[in-house]
Amino acid sequence: MDLNTREIAVLEEAVRLYIETGEPVSSRRIARRSRLGVSPATIRNIMADMEERGYFVQPHPSAGRLPTDRSLRLYVRRIARRKGLDETTQRNLEARLRSAHPDLWEDLEWVARLLAEFTREAGLAVRPLGDEPVVEAVFLAPLSATRVLGVVVTAGGAVVRRVLTVDSRVAADDLRNAAGRLTALAQGRSVGEIRRLLEPTKDEDETVTLDDLSRGLGLQLFSTASGESELVIAGTERLLERPEFEETPEARRAFAALSDGERITEVLREHLDPSRPAGVIIGDETEVTGEGRLGIVAALFFREGRKVGAVGVVGPRRMDYEKIVPVVEFIGESVTRMLDEEGVNDE
Repeated sequence: MDLNTREIAVLEEAVRLYIETGEPVSSRRIARRSRLGVSPATIRNIMADMEERGYFVQPHPSAGRLPTDRSLRLYVRRIARRKGLDETTQRNLEARLRSAHPDLWEDLEWVARLLAEFTREAGLAVRPLGDEPVVEAVFLAPLSATRVLGVVVTAGGAVVRRVLTVDSRVAADDLRNAAGRLTALAQGRSVGEIRRLLEPTKDEDETVTLDDLSRGLGLQLFSTASGESELVIAGTERLLERPEFEETPEARRAFAALSDGERITEVLREHLDPSRPAGVIIGDETEVTGEGRLGIVAALFFREGRKVGAVGVVGPRRMDYEKIVPVVEFIGESVTRMLDEEGVNDE
């Protein structure tokens, strides 16, 4: 970092003012708010020098300056993590999370809604988010004489359903037995591993011994059940309330970026570090956030130490990171704890 103590103080105050107002920040306002004890002229000179190094931009010669994505990221690293979650918010979140506990395994949408409610931004939840989902169970049920419903449940809690075909009606007991055999084969393995075991090979040692019904249904189910991640974003209407997206072109760009669930999921997969409580992605750091002029705060959640998904918040670059980062971290940790408790209760 190439900033001295005075420059850091100016940057932090400028970002705070920008987050509050969304407007270019003047040296006079920083002088009134900061404890630097220097004149507006001195602060103006500091900001001009920092502008040359990419920390500010000046929309108009007579206007104040706006923090760049670089400044926002530095601010988040230095400031946003200092503030913990206040006790009242923590108690409220704990109560809401516990009340929804029975629904956790089947549906993560409520987590996204909860994040939207507590942060006043759009909330998101995605699973699975590992390199490839690990299977926990397989279920098969008859639909008609030639159609069977196949269900794959992954360790991340995702449920993949596929309609499979058979040549003739199969008894429900035979389907249950086939599901048991496939579960025994699949449990703890990734979808790719299961496909490799089921597909016929020249080397018989590389395949497994299964009856024709189980193998045939398994090949259909795992050739299509690739474990695509499910992304839920709740509260996107809140973006329209922000000044940044009042103009139609800006709003259109933001919503176009948010509509690409595959790219958002890939951004989270690449940028979230399992060793850190939460990750912050701002502006030009990725194509998604750059195109939509967005920021994302997200935290991974785990089950039995294995990464299975993420929860977070998406909004304009000018989010209240000091408030949002602790909320996202707390919910990510809580979902992990609840999933582990669910696993204990299932045994």
